[in-house]
Amino acid sequence: MGLPSSLADEHSSEMMNDMHLGLKERDTFTRRPPISLPSDEISISSSRPPFVYTLDPSVDGHLLRDLHGRSYNSINQAYLLPADDAEQDRLDVQHRSLYHFIGGLFPWPKRVEPYLVPSNTHRPAILDIGTGSGTWVLDMGKAYPHADVVGIDLVPPLIDVQFIPENYRFEIDDVNLSMMHYASTFDFVHMRAADSGIHDFGSFLYNVAQVLKPGAEMVLSSGDCKVYNEQRQLFPSTGEGTPGFSWFNKYFSAFIDTWRQKGSVVDAQLHWERWLRANPNFEDIKL
Repeated sequence: MGLPSSLADEHSSEMMNDMHLGLKERDTFTRRPPISLPSDEISISSSRPPFVYTLDPSVDGHLLRDLHGRSYNSINQAYLLPADDAEQDRLDVQHRSLYHFIGGLFPWPKRVEPYLVPSNTHRPAILDIGTGSGTWVLDMGKAYPHADVVGIDLVPPLIDVQFIPENYRFEIDDVNLSMMHYASTFDFVHMRAADSGIHDFGSFLYNVAQVLKPGAEMVLSSGDCKVYNEQRQLFPSTGEGTPGFSWFNKYFSAFIDTWRQKGSVVDAQLHWERWLRANPNFEDIKL
């Protein structure tokens, strides 16, 4: 498979940044291996691959914790958004909105589609990092029944198992640890609006490079949490009662500061190009 040229586009009207990348060659980057619960603690259908529950040994093993009346993941303390029904509904709305905005499940279909074509000797493999409600993975599994689709997140999606396609697999895991059990597996990796849970994005890219096949494709998408005016200029950080002050902007500024204090890189998408160009595994990176 030849090395593809890579493209990137910025959907500025939605403050979404996307990157389309080609894998040059795998590099070695050692991370701590995942810790899995015994298989007898997991209820699954025998006809499906087993779910993998990766837990941080510093916590008590529960996947969810309650805080101020909402449910949150117990694995990654840097990811501050909830993991309850209301949040899953919001993620579904976000998914459908982006689907209509970009006109499909992923941008640049002419570039991605060749990696999803099956052959007599090859079954395409797709990975969604930070799968959230799981709707994107379900839609991909239905749209590409000849491909194997894997979704990874910190908590399980609220999906009735009877609606899960046979080619769908969900893994509870923290990708800050290791994904080496999927070394050189995937033809296409997708991650959307999940970078705030990544502790070290530069190192994370080495981790992702390990699971991509040589010549494979990756699409990264993330939103900008900053507030812009009608001219798409940043609102000034001014105090109450001064010209240009906005409570909405103040809220998001406090939101961003809180995430940073917890170790999240909330503006990671602004540094993607630099980190990717510093990584020898990726090439043809364009904004």
